[in-house]
Amino acid sequence: MYMLMLNTFLPQALDPGRFVAAVQWFPHFLRMGGWIPLAATHYNFIREIPLMAKYEVRVSMAAWDDKWLYVICRFVTKPKPKSKSQAHGSLPSGGPKPPLDAKDPSPNGDLPLMFASSLHTPAIEDSSSTATPITRLEKIVDASSAMQSIANSLLHKEEPDGATLNALSVSQICFKHGRITVPPAIVLAMNGFVSRSVASDPLTGSYSTVNPPPHWDAVRSLCYHPRGGGVRKTREFLRGGWRDVPEAERWWDLALDGAEEQRKANLVDLDRIKHGMHTVRETM
Repeated sequence: MYMLMLNTFLPQALDPGRFVAAVQWFPHFLRMGGWIPLAATHYNFIREIPLMAKYEVRVSMAAWDDKWLYVICRFVTKPKPKSKSQAHGSLPSGGPKPPLDAKDPSPNGDLPLMFASSLHTPAIEDSSSTATPITRLEKIVDASSAMQSIANSLLHKEEPDGATLNALSVSQICFKHGRITVPPAIVLAMNGFVSRSVASDPLTGSYSTVNPPPHWDAVRSLCYHPRGGGVRKTREFLRGGWRDVPEAERWWDLALDGAEEQRKANLVDLDRIKHGMHTVRETM
């Protein structure tokens, strides 16, 4: 019963969390008529969130490829203030709870697979698929294993304020302008994102609106009317005009170049999750 409740309220909490993040991260893209569809979401439940307890949804970007952006949402609870008895060193009744096994952050090893198999996705008949049920099951199990790998890495990284990680989700989203898919790197760069190596300029320090990164002049020329740009020019660019930009002049690659190594490393597990989610959709 408890896990069924989790399966209900976590997706409801994700919608406003992802919406707020999208508005804060990509205002320029949305203002130009872009929209951000959700393709799939995968969950991993680690520790219970007590009924009526306060919790936070912390949203971050994990990686991207030519089409998809992967967003990780961490459900965390703040530690309760210590009681007087705990402050003096005494343990609460029942003794301390044993820590979760680092190799299996879920109390039930098959739990992620259960929820991967119950994703709410459209039923699509794929008559061209030649995969056997065993092959599909292997992909789903592989996706579950990848999700646990991500959970393990996050469990070993403490939250900055000491909060407890209770659950996490990986959402797969893309960027559209009309029916045209826009590469995530373009959307990130045109909204001011830069890799850490680019942002750590020894001469100028951290970049800001007052001290913008090197690629920002190209964004202004594209989007701002006083610089020769505007809404029409930006929309034409997003609808495929970016393909006409020579590779050596692609300012979005320059802005994110320093994150390439980490992006590719993160994609290893995320690609496994993506293939598993797609397999679940095909078998529905």
